[in-house]
Amino acid sequence: MPWAIADRRLCDRPGWPLWASFSEKQVYLASLLTKPLGEGPALSVSAYPPDLDYFCNRGAKDILPLYRDAKGQEPNLTEGLLETLAQAYGFTPTPEDFAAYVYALLAHPGYTERFREELRLGGPRVPLTRDPELFREAVEVGKHLLWLHTYGERSGDRKAFQDLEGRAYWGKSPTRYPEHYSYNRTERILHVGDGEVAEVAPEVWDFRIDRFHPLRNWLDRRKQQPGGRKSSPLDEIQPKEWTADLSRELLELIWVLEGTVKSYRQQKELLERVLAGPTFTVDALPQPQPHERETPGGEDPEEGNRSRERAGQGELFSDGVGEL
Repeated sequence: MPWAIADRRLCDRPGWPLWASFSEKQVYLASLLTKPLGEGPALSVSAYPPDLDYFCNRGAKDILPLYRDAKGQEPNLTEGLLETLAQAYGFTPTPEDFAAYVYALLAHPGYTERFREELRLGGPRVPLTRDPELFREAVEVGKHLLWLHTYGERSGDRKAFQDLEGRAYWGKSPTRYPEHYSYNRTERILHVGDGEVAEVAPEVWDFRIDRFHPLRNWLDRRKQQPGGRKSSPLDEIQPKEWTADLSRELLELIWVLEGTVKSYRQQKELLERVLAGPTFTVDALPQPQPHERETPGGEDPEEGNRSRERAGQGELFSDGVGEL
């Protein structure tokens, strides 16, 4: 996975509200709210403040934190939303429950396929079921995916992720740092330099979020001569040897993608069941007030000005069928 160094000398205009709201309870959901969505999931997630291009590598600055504060006491939800759901469900969902529900319904290509025409005109919408059992079912699916996509950092047992295993395995470890990579679709082998990863499914190799291919991007960035844009002399610093950590990291990425595509059918069926059943309409839900749409406050203590980056308040969880 990519790593960011939280240092102003290396970070260009950090989004202060996003960093200021970071905690071990926080999740940052990402999508395209002002550009048409392409193929693949309509939503992705990070346990840490993501960069401008996090969603699909083309300027997805629409980052939506679950909480507005670092203590995790101010959900980034319209006031009264959870109480309205409690009246219909007979129990009160937590903010994490609601995020998991949304993630289960939107983080798969079945959603973008189902609403292809509608998504040409604006960001995604969230169909919100009135069925309490269907809501619970989606929450469980969403929590597993949030756990998987944050590498065990959220929505589950962190230690359990260390025991994660999938079908792919190293048939032959690289003997030197790779200069190239390729994929044999017939034999289902990923060649990494002179190393080989066996049982890499075609749907894992082809996995994409819009036009962004995570597996290919990971490999491209770790060649001896990395691909992609270069922004500083730091880009020239590369490992001299292929390590066991890199081997494990690549397998973990492949296993995460295996688990992701495995859930797609279940997510698509959940979406269809939600759409076929009773759902909330906009007028049945509370609407966000102007102060709820404001960026979470607080001045940057080092620069003394408010960040120009959006924190996404009031757009993801404003209502069940309205804007994300």
